[in-house]
Amino acid sequence: MKINLKDIDLIEALDDYIKIYIKPNPVLTLMTLKSIQEKLPPRDFVRIHRSFIIPIAKIEKFSKSKVWIAGKDIPIGSSYSSVYDQLLEISKTK
Repeated sequence: MKINLKDIDLIEALDDYIKIYIKPNPVLTLMTLKSIQEKLPPRDFVRIHRSFIIPIAKIEKFSKSKVWIAGKDIPIGSSYSSVYDQLLEISKTK
């Protein structure tokens, strides 16, 4: 199945699988979050937690501890605290 990058709302890790949230229904595939992260363009996607990768363009709002995207609030993992600074820089350039 081919998925356009612009259609991705969120990518979530589920053990050895990942769930790619697209409309109308999410897709479940056998792949690790690390392996899909290597295939995604880093200027468009950011890993904010050990279980989540999000598209930067679809961020609705964010704080130091959470990102709101596609009507969901996703936590920013403690080891990914530098993501907040990165998102702040990106929001300044928009």
